Amino acid sequence: MGRARVQRSHRRRSTAVAARRTDRGASLVELALVAPAMILIVMGTLDLARGYRMQIQLENAAGQGAAYARISPNDVDCAGNDDVVGAVTKEDPELVTLVDFSVVVLTENGSGDLVVPVTGCGGTTVTAGDRVRVVVTATFDLVTPAVESVVGESNSLTGSSEVVVQT
Repeated sequence: MGRARVQRSHRRRSTAVAARRTDRGASLVELALVAPAMILIVMGTLDLARGYRMQIQLENAAGQGAAYARISPNDVDCAGNDDVVGAVTKEDPELVTLVDFSVVVLTENGSGDLVVPVTGCGGTTVTAGDRVRVVVTATFDLVTPAVESVVGESNSLTGSSEVVVQT
């Protein structure tokens, strides 16, 4: 009688151990199926956050450039840093390291459209009451390969700000 109990008890334990091993294998397979999707979601979220941060940087830099252009709209790209481009780069020195970074200042034509580029240092005549727009552009490179295949390898982001000249 004692021997029968021991055998039954041993059998129950061995089936429980086998069931746990099977569960562990199933969990590993589930992880292998879900992990790539989770990594893709996390990396895509990081790309989205990086792009949003860069967009904010460009908007802030354009705002600083426009604040300078409100007072000295004809000084776009002078020899020193005392110009619109200098005001943009002082706001965020990291911007000049970005791919395809550019600063464009536009003023209005005869019909009021902001399409005439203001260049150089004191070259274009922008007067008080004219509107100017500072446009800061850079290329944003994605790091997630799957997102790159959908939206392209790099995307151009733009920040702009418009002011009325005061001087």
